[in-house]
Amino acid sequence: MFPAHIDAFPLYYGSVLIGVLFATFFQGVLTVQVYQYYQNFPEDPRTIKMLVVVLWALSFIHLMLISYTVYFYLVISWGNVQAITHLILPFAFHLLPIAFTILFSQLFFLFRIWILSQRNVLIVGPVFVLSLSTFGLVFAEGMLIILRRRLEQFLFAMIIVGTVLDILIAVLMCYYMRKRTNYQVVLDYRATSRLVTQVIRYTIASTALTSLLVLACLFTHIAIPGSFIYIALYFSSGRTYANAVLANLNARHKLREALESMEPSFAEPVDFGGISTATRGIPRLGTNICEHLPRAPVTTSYSATGASSAKLQLFVQVPPNAYPPISRHSLP
Repeated sequence: MFPAHIDAFPLYYGSVLIGVLFATFFQGVLTVQVYQYYQNFPEDPRTIKMLVVVLWALSFIHLMLISYTVYFYLVISWGNVQAITHLILPFAFHLLPIAFTILFSQLFFLFRIWILSQRNVLIVGPVFVLSLSTFGLVFAEGMLIILRRRLEQFLFAMIIVGTVLDILIAVLMCYYMRKRTNYQVVLDYRATSRLVTQVIRYTIASTALTSLLVLACLFTHIAIPGSFIYIALYFSSGRTYANAVLANLNARHKLREALESMEPSFAEPVDFGGISTATRGIPRLGTNICEHLPRAPVTTSYSATGASSAKLQLFVQVPPNAYPPISRHSLP
């Protein structure tokens, strides 16, 4: 599998080592995002929490596989020509965690499109088939490596289908988010319009990163066919998908802060595909505490000469914005 000639070290062993270092960096970013998610969204559905755990675990398992591969070839088998040209099982299995990570990440975005499109089967169905096709191609490529076989057609098809699917998901999410918010008549307010634009930018940026990385794998494989640079780049592909999911989940925190900083009549929950930015019902700093008190009837008493004391109940109808915040743009 790996050449033993000394001239091949930079393009083969060196590129694989650098790929592991970048994968470790992205794993650290993913870990930080997972921590922030559980800190900010403890009330999320259990399925979303389980998805986050599974994505992190799959990425960690993949990191262990490729780390042991580099350790085996560069430390344990250093100087052993027969050993460093032999394919070990950890490297052969490293594509399987990537396949499942990509599948679960794409299904997450597909679920959001499913909600935003009002369960449109004609739209989500073909995209779901493409997602399963991508998973099948990546899984088949991993099985071919395990069987010591390589087919270039699988590699090219895997990269092309994956890139097309990423772009399609980004376009559909941006379209339906804009359409959904127009339907909810929240774009009448400039602040909320900026929030929707920010969500769309998050979606495009996260999808662009995954697409660019996969395309870089294809271009390096074509330009430098005798190297493992494309494999080193593909080491981080699963983590870019997982980080894209966590980035979309964690983006709700800043959106929620922005919504809470608005006046109460403006701070309506915005639904972005089954994931709401609804704020908790707690007073915000900088607002009058009376704004959050219940509108209870006020009881007063009076007395008159020769008459017994009586009580009069006054029901005060208070408008919703009778107690405006002290600072309109105060933080929660």
